[in-house]
This record gives sequence, structure tokens and C-alpha cells, in this order.
Amino acid sequence: MNRILKVKSILFPSLGLICILFSDRVTLLLPYLLGSAMVLVGTLMVVSYFKEKKFFEKQADELAYSIMMFIMGVAFLLKGSNSLKALGITWAIIGIRKASKSLNVTIRQFFCRNNNCVIPMIEFFVRITLALLLLFNPIEKISNHVIILGLEIIAVSFPFCNISHSG
Repeated sequence: MNRILKVKSILFPSLGLICILFSDRVTLLLPYLLGSAMVLVGTLMVVSYFKEKKFFEKQADELAYSIMMFIMGVAFLLKGSNSLKALGITWAIIGIRKASKSLNVTIRQFFCRNNNCVIPMIEFFVRITLALLLLFNPIEKISNHVIILGLEIIAVSFPFCNISHSG
């Protein structure tokens, strides 16, 4: 476990810096990088759901989402650089999904009279704004999102910056 943390503490900030410093080059490789990641994560999630029989539980919608991630990842890999616009739109939709989770936390905490709804509310507004910008201008904004991705990768590599519900 300690080795994993050490690797993560070196690898993640390095990947983040690469995204920030070389965003244009990373953008050109994005269909292959994200496509591969989507195939890998989709495969691992599907195997996990069947292995643990989670598809009988309420979270079965995550199984379908994992299958869709796998399919989209394969499509991005096959289409390569011709898939940048579709990739940007898909990334935006994933951002909208994350924004809805932040909004759900905000609403739940607000109605539970919990004073901790401010951070999720800010997170919601940031996520939805970035997702909408990318959705309506996928080609022009994707490079900027690579930079933001780099910043997020760096942020989550530090234990004190754990984002409440990435994914």
C-alpha cells in the first residue's frame, strides 16, 4: 500500500504537469489516452459487478454506465483523432453527470439543515459551467479542459485534497 501511495505521489503530479505544459499535444493523443482508460475502467467495473453480483443491487445502473464507458472507449480508439469532437461532447456529458451528483449532495445537505452544502454547491456550479462550455464548444475548449484535468490530477494526488465524489 505504501508503494502505491509513493507511485501515486510521483506519477499523478507528473501526469498533471504534462497535461498543463503540453495541453495541445495531449489533446491530439486524447482519443487514445481516454479511450484506453475508458476501456480499462469499463472492463474492470463490469468484471467487478458480475464477480460481486452487484447487478442485483440498486447500483445496477452503474453496470450499464460501465458498459457504455467501455463501448465509447473502443469507439474513440477506433476513430482516433477523428473523434475529438465526440470525445469533447462525451467528456461534457460525464461532467454533467458529476455535476448532478454534486447537486444531489447539495440538495440533501441543504434539506437536512446541514451547513456543509456550500462546498458541494460551488462544486456543482464549477462542474456544470465547465461541462456546458465544453458541450457547446467541444473542439475549441478541449485543450482548456486538458489543463483543468492536469490541475485536478495534481489536486487529487495529495491526501488533503481528496475530492468528495470523483467518478
